[in-house]
Amino acid sequence: MSKTTKRHFAIFKAEVERLVKLWDLHDWEVRVLHGGTGPSAGGTCAVNHATHIACIRLNDRWPQNPEVALTKEALLDTARHEVCHVVSGELLSALDKIAEVAFPK
Repeated sequence: MSKTTKRHFAIFKAEVERLVKLWDLHDWEVRVLHGGTGPSAGGTCAVNHATHIACIRLNDRWPQNPEVALTKEALLDTARHEVCHVVSGELLSALDKIAEVAFPK
């Protein structure tokens, strides 16, 4: 298992920040962190729909997977994958609002 470095994190974080801006996720507080996601994932995303806070994390240990080496492209793909969780959270929040109007309690 390879360790991710500050340089790896800088690549990952820059892509997350680029996508947050590109996809206009201004209603979200997106925190980008480095380390401690567990041995099986390159990154994780924890999303709180109610508060619009997401924590996107790059694992400090890159998973051993012969098909996914620790490359710049793999870091970018991981960042994109994790930001997609925030986008899906945005969609779920919008659906919740629609449901509240359509089906009042």
